[in-house]
Amino acid sequence: MKTIKIRIRDNRVKPYILDKVYEYRHFENMYIILLHQDYNQKTNDYKKLTDYRVMRAVLRDNNGGKVREDVEYIKEKYKDHSLMKDLIDCSKNLKIHNLVEIMKSVKSQYRGFFIRKNKGDSSVKPPQTKKLSKLHNPYPQTSKKFRNYLKTVKFQLMISKEVELDGDCF
Repeated sequence: MKTIKIRIRDNRVKPYILDKVYEYRHFENMYIILLHQDYNQKTNDYKKLTDYRVMRAVLRDNNGGKVREDVEYIKEKYKDHSLMKDLIDCSKNLKIHNLVEIMKSVKSQYRGFFIRKNKGDSSVKPPQTKKLSKLHNPYPQTSKKFRNYLKTVKFQLMISKEVELDGDCF
């Protein structure tokens, strides 16, 4: 596993960026827990909960356009679900594009879990949540998509012109 170093020249922005990274990781953990509950309770909402178009509309309280029926179903079924309410509240101050990328990443983790389980691997476990207290390297490099994802996060976190990132880490 490699470590990516990001150098920030202005120390006043560093706490803001770390808070945002923690919020994104917290969202990811809650989303994994929601999918894990769906898997354990056999409610068969996996396809709807992992469809980023449906969840995007649910998180932003939109009607959903082409996926309107699925959005209405999820909103109705999970209207009293405390974890879904927390997930929606957590997503209010985060950028939806980054949330969609997190949802795609979690979906691919679950896809790998199901593939290994269907091949007969009995030792496989579903994706686990990550401890926020151990967060030193928020997104480990696991695939080629990582660089594109990190660039997306880099550009969307650069809200202030005071933040300057070293170009040699990309």
